[in-house]
Amino acid sequence: MLIFVVDDDPDQVESICTGLRTRGYTTLSATTPDRILGLLTAHAKEIDLLITDYAMPGMDGLELLKTVKAAHTIPVLMISAHMKEKIREEFFRWGGDGFLEKPFTRKTLISEIHRITRAKKPEHR
Repeated sequence: MLIFVVDDDPDQVESICTGLRTRGYTTLSATTPDRILGLLTAHAKEIDLLITDYAMPGMDGLELLKTVKAAHTIPVLMISAHMKEKIREEFFRWGGDGFLEKPFTRKTLISEIHRITRAKKPEHR
């Protein structure tokens, strides 16, 4: 499973990616939404999940979600330490798939990833 992680805090990115890799996930990361958009274009068919922070300079996580959902069907999990209820509602209205409030545990993150990716798998008949 390939997971993209974008957060303007390099330590947060490294922590999440390290935790995911220890559980067998493949990760790509960026500290700016612009960088992740370039990677999305190159790897769109391979991506299983995008994890994004909300508060980032230049483009916030909600804007990133809208851009991603306009061109792809990639599930998006938002993480934030300061998410207002109104923004969270808008996130889900625009097709967001999951939300975690920082700080969260690796176990909570993995559980949310499993929930989202199971929900997005096509049914086998």
